[in-house]
Amino acid sequence: MAETNTALYDFALAIHGDVDFGQIVEQISELQERFALSPPSVELYGRSQAGEIIVLYRFPFAAYSAALRQKMQKEAARLKGRLIEAELLSTDDRARFYAQRLRGCDVRADATGDPRAAVEAFREGMGLSPGKPAYQVQYGSPEAIAEAFARCVAEGSLFVPARRLPEPKASVSLLLSAPGASPLPATGLVLEIVRAPEPGFFALISPGEELKAFVARCSARARQGRARRRGGRRRHARIDTCLDVELGDYSELSRELAANISRGGLFVRTSRPPPLRARVRLRLKLPDGQLAETSAEVVHVISSSEAEARGCSPGAGVAFDAGGAFIEQIERLLASFQARRPCVLVVDDDRFFRMVLSEALVEAKMEVQTAGDGQQALEALAERMYELDALVLDLQMPKLDGYCLIDRIRRLGGELNLAIVVLSATSEEELADLRDRGGVSEAIRKGTPLEEIVRRIARLVDPDERPAGR
Repeated sequence: MAETNTALYDFALAIHGDVDFGQIVEQISELQERFALSPPSVELYGRSQAGEIIVLYRFPFAAYSAALRQKMQKEAARLKGRLIEAELLSTDDRARFYAQRLRGCDVRADATGDPRAAVEAFREGMGLSPGKPAYQVQYGSPEAIAEAFARCVAEGSLFVPARRLPEPKASVSLLLSAPGASPLPATGLVLEIVRAPEPGFFALISPGEELKAFVARCSARARQGRARRRGGRRRHARIDTCLDVELGDYSELSRELAANISRGGLFVRTSRPPPLRARVRLRLKLPDGQLAETSAEVVHVISSSEAEARGCSPGAGVAFDAGGAFIEQIERLLASFQARRPCVLVVDDDRFFRMVLSEALVEAKMEVQTAGDGQQALEALAERMYELDALVLDLQMPKLDGYCLIDRIRRLGGELNLAIVVLSATSEEELADLRDRGGVSEAIRKGTPLEEIVRRIARLVDPDERPAGR
């Protein structure tokens, strides 16, 4: 495991798994020959699930020069990667690079002696043998990744631009990346090769855990403020949210999330909660981008072990100090949350039934969008996937039936926390089977009184209709 060493000067090349590994071998051999009088040691680090690779060159400090830096910059560009100079990082960032980023790699190899053998063993350890190539899909922003995933759910596959085209039906590793976002791994099954106008392929994807968590956060952010929690001894009602929060006295918690909020405090979801009764300086990023700051006290702590036993998230509940401009900001935020309505997509090819049900849901204080067939539903899903609280659909529809729609959403969008309600004239036995094994939240037979249908949908999306304690 590499550690910072004042006798050495480290250059790290951060690259992606779709690299040509033969180029890495050539690069190592060339640099060792060129700097034979002060040869670098070379270590390879990789995160197999994410497809990330770091090539760490360790030169004797005496060999450092501006020419060497320029050479390493060119070598990074040659592999379409990024150069990291540990000596130029801040003390904290340098410590994190060695202690966290490199230590978090599950595949390592020393390529100093025999680069070819070491690189080949490293590639196999990464699961990147020639039979399972890796491809990076670069997006302009995290929001663009979210949009692409919504289209993938709607269209059933993801387009991957690629210069090296895989074989049809091949299994590939994918890495979705964007500035400001951690790489998001997935696996893919190649469905179709495209050679023009842009070479690439369409793949049926299976998201990795990081991508699932990313999708869940996108959904939580889009729908935050709609779910209210009642019961208990709390003075103020809590509202589910997904806000970035920093605790000023605990810099390691700078990227945590506020899972719920009230006028009196919030719950910070973290596996490393501060101690009970600790005083903290809290900074909250509001949905409009503004920052709200105050001092607060930790009044409740749930450790990781307690969370596992109770089936909840670990973290810390903090109570705001009373009064001031911060509380005014929180009150405005809560008022905007309380004005939000659950969002429901109703899909049915019966225009009259669709209209009657939509009007009843609107009267029940829900926002309603409609679609007349499965294809229209997919288009609506691509546009508003993260905002939807519930999808209400018939099973028998033109263009794409309800079974296919349910399967696609549950297979790719399982982290959306989207309620699916089936309204069908099928048998009670099939409705019961859908509830038990079909991936639906509720199955209702057509002909059920309209008031009962609305009530059962409301129980899924409107917290005021849920029993206390849920």
